[in-house]
Amino acid sequence: MNTKAMFTIDQKQFWTKSAVNCLIPAGRQGLSTFPRSGFTLLEMLVSTGILIILSGIMVGYSRSAYSGLELTNKQYEMLALLFNSKSLSQSFVLNPPPSKQICAYGVHIDRFGNKAFVFQDLVDDADDCAASDNIFTSGEELAGPPNNFYLSSQLEYGNSTDPASPNLSDIIFIPPDPSVVINHEPPGTRVYASASVIVQLKTDPSQNFKIKVNNFGQISLE
Repeated sequence: MNTKAMFTIDQKQFWTKSAVNCLIPAGRQGLSTFPRSGFTLLEMLVSTGILIILSGIMVGYSRSAYSGLELTNKQYEMLALLFNSKSLSQSFVLNPPPSKQICAYGVHIDRFGNKAFVFQDLVDDADDCAASDNIFTSGEELAGPPNNFYLSSQLEYGNSTDPASPNLSDIIFIPPDPSVVINHEPPGTRVYASASVIVQLKTDPSQNFKIKVNNFGQISLE
């Protein structure tokens, strides 16, 4: 290669290198000009913070949704319990304990035990059903899932503020009609026309359901 040709090649390389260096910020000339890959520490911290915030929102939403679902499930379970008791009195399924007779079926609300259950109103064989007390007595409850209702740790019984429809403690369905007795009191005292069952979230009592029963045997959700 002659001297003129070598000069031409060197000159082209010089101008090419000079043009590239002019495009690179001062202090970074000579470094790779390929696009960088990965994230900076700041970008990673920002992304992590956003993920933490979104996760917190989703956890709170999930808990709220679960609580609402639990409340809805218990609403239907309580309705089923009341209707089951009423149905038993109408079909009058007879399966009394030894030396006892069944006078009626009912539901007892155990507010302190956070549960409710169907029971048989029993009297001794030698007695007449007119002598029945029309309330739950220990040993009268029926076993089995269809006859029992339990509140979860997130729920509790609420208190009715309606004097005409106080908290339900006992309701009796007396065959064959069935006749209905609510929160039976001694003869000559008050006869209740209706009563209510309220179940609410412990953390937010405004989220609740209310079931009302009356002495005609009507069961309604309010």
